[in-house]
Amino acid sequence: MINKKQIIVVDSNHLAHRCWYGIPNLTFDDQDTSIIYGFLINVFNNASFFKTKNFVFCWDSKRSYRRQIYPAYKENRKIRDKELTWEEIEQKKLAYNQFELLRLEVLPAIGFNNVFMSTGYEGDDLIAVVVSENKNCIVLSGDEDMYQLLDRCMIYNDKKRTIFTKSKFEEKYNISCTKWWEVKALGGCTSDNVKGINGVGEKTAIKYLTGKLNKNTATYTKIIENLDIKRINKPLVKLPYERKKKLTLPLKRTEFNEEGFLEVCDKFGFISFKKEIEKWKRMFK
Repeated sequence: MINKKQIIVVDSNHLAHRCWYGIPNLTFDDQDTSIIYGFLINVFNNASFFKTKNFVFCWDSKRSYRRQIYPAYKENRKIRDKELTWEEIEQKKLAYNQFELLRLEVLPAIGFNNVFMSTGYEGDDLIAVVVSENKNCIVLSGDEDMYQLLDRCMIYNDKKRTIFTKSKFEEKYNISCTKWWEVKALGGCTSDNVKGINGVGEKTAIKYLTGKLNKNTATYTKIIENLDIKRINKPLVKLPYERKKKLTLPLKRTEFNEEGFLEVCDKFGFISFKKEIEKWKRMFK
């Protein structure tokens, strides 16, 4: 079992989206509370599983430095948003309102003092900074972009209940985790709308980067002739996003706030949490 010095670094937007689609609709006083409830259940379960109170929550900024250098970055998601019905748009507004409540009110009220968002950066960037500055981190995420950080942390996908390590990654992909961003830079990233070299996918990129791609092929020649794409894509796929001024995120101690916890329970109707307050208090001692 992981010891108490372990730091759980939460890909907060990723987790909140999972709760949005995975938790049945809950309401209290005509307000939707399902995402907040699911998020806190997840935090409590992982605190219990890893025997630690040390949590860091990293959230996406609404602005993105990457869009400034590449306007099409994640443009596919905006296109999908334009196809939403009026009802789906309203549901999305309610969901993102819960994201904001978690970040600004709920988590700080309970006593979590490491809740981060920084203008221009994505949560992934903040996670990369945290794991570079702190030992013994476990990143809670299902995002494959995090694989490039595996030389400094482990990744826990609690949906699949699997812990991914550097050795497991290298056994599966036959390439160093530190080169994962190069794979994405060459092959592209569909989810972020980052275009790679046409006809070059993940497996081909790995073969090229490990010297296993036959140099006497048209594919090899195509990669050599289009290596500028790798340079262009580097700031779009490499973590963290590199700025002239280095971003640092000094961590503070987590201190359970019983009064704040009870206020959260009353505000959102979390009666079951109030009944288990002694468990929460023991967990966060």
